[in-house]
Amino acid sequence: MNDFASLATKLDRLSAQLTGEAQKELVSAVAFDAKKDAMKEMVVDLGGDKKFSNWKPRLNAGYDFVSDHAVELKGRPFGPWLVLDQGRSPGSKYSRKRKREVSWSRSKGKHSWSRAVEVMERETPHRVQRELHKQLLRIFTGS
Repeated sequence: MNDFASLATKLDRLSAQLTGEAQKELVSAVAFDAKKDAMKEMVVDLGGDKKFSNWKPRLNAGYDFVSDHAVELKGRPFGPWLVLDQGRSPGSKYSRKRKREVSWSRSKGKHSWSRAVEVMERETPHRVQRELHKQLLRIFTGS
């Protein structure tokens, strides 16, 4: 009888780890690894600079919680990530700072974000399983 009480206590602890703030921590750990995937693809395509030459913003990735159990991964800032992924059309605009017309040529997208999403979709189930396994070990073995 005592074994069932002990099991019930451990299952209650597990349930607590899979809801609310504890669940957000688990999801955050998985999302952080996904963020690293995006950054790895970006560094491969930009040669480690984390920015385009002659562009001020440095590229980064982050995530926002949609709910306790879901996040949305985002390239930050979005515009340079879009150019890196899809490329850009040629164009020009008047720069008040330079007091002249500034033009740019066409660039071919490197599909960095698209490749990162493929890696995330492939690796996320394994990461979730790893985090769940850590929680099970912590609760049932005390490790």
